[in-house]
Amino acid sequence: MPRSPSSKQLLSAAADSWVIRSDYTKQFSVFATFASFSSYRAWTRYGYGVTRPAVILGLLLALGCAAQASDVYRHEVDRGSNLEKELGYRVLVQDESDEKRSKGPDKVIPIKAAAPRYVVEFRAKVIDKLKDLFELDLTLGDANGMLVQVPLSIGSMWNNEKEVDVQFLIRKDLINQAVLAVRCAPRISVHPEFSYAIRLGDYAPGYEPTETQRIAELRKRHPDLGLLAWHRRMNPPDSSNSLSALAVAQKSFLEVNFIGLSRAGLLMLLGPADASPLSPQNSVTYTFGYTEQFVIHRFHFDSEGNVESVEKLPTQ
Repeated sequence: MPRSPSSKQLLSAAADSWVIRSDYTKQFSVFATFASFSSYRAWTRYGYGVTRPAVILGLLLALGCAAQASDVYRHEVDRGSNLEKELGYRVLVQDESDEKRSKGPDKVIPIKAAAPRYVVEFRAKVIDKLKDLFELDLTLGDANGMLVQVPLSIGSMWNNEKEVDVQFLIRKDLINQAVLAVRCAPRISVHPEFSYAIRLGDYAPGYEPTETQRIAELRKRHPDLGLLAWHRRMNPPDSSNSLSALAVAQKSFLEVNFIGLSRAGLLMLLGPADASPLSPQNSVTYTFGYTEQFVIHRFHFDSEGNVESVEKLPTQ
């Protein structure tokens, strides 16, 4: 005859249940700050938006699949970077009132009070680097790390449409904490995953950081830039670290947007440039390499001394 659970076992089970319930309650209370579920709408190649059961299921699946995941190559995508251009997506962040006015009959009637939320729209064609896009996630974090992550779109092997179009609301005071993660990997075979992080605060209206703020943010997002500056300041250069510097340069020159930085700002990020005879007037050149492998980029400055273009030079 089975034994009845003791009071101690019942209390333990109740406590475990409370921990689980409390954890999900916390996550959903944070998610609720994005926007009400009724305000969310999505038209994607995957054919459906996120509902409450879907969010719960998504969180459970994320926990269950994390241990089985293959290698993940993560990329920070700065606004205006070469990587953003290669991915070809479009992000639009605008005041909720402006969005409603643009679609309503009162387009010419000014709305004095700004709405407390932004409307965010993400569009991308599922081609080239995004041809294996299988999920679009929205993450909210703070100084201590991630608070909540929810899927906005989940792939289906039965749907072969070639565009993702998602729209949602988010509180303005949270825009700088929000990150879209575009996840790509072939569905059937085991391959590494490529994840592209897009920070929505970069696209918010009126976002114009000072150069000091911009450099600090770049160092935070791309900490490996410190290796490049350190490597360039070695005299003579430390050849034992050339291979590491080459790998960092290949990744950083693709992800980072250097346009608008001053000469001094570029020096702070990358260290001293190549010897001046190698660069034409009003430009500087940076070369990182190991034996026969090199990455060479030339930075051209405008009349005010700010980077106006970056040229990738052939290695031979």
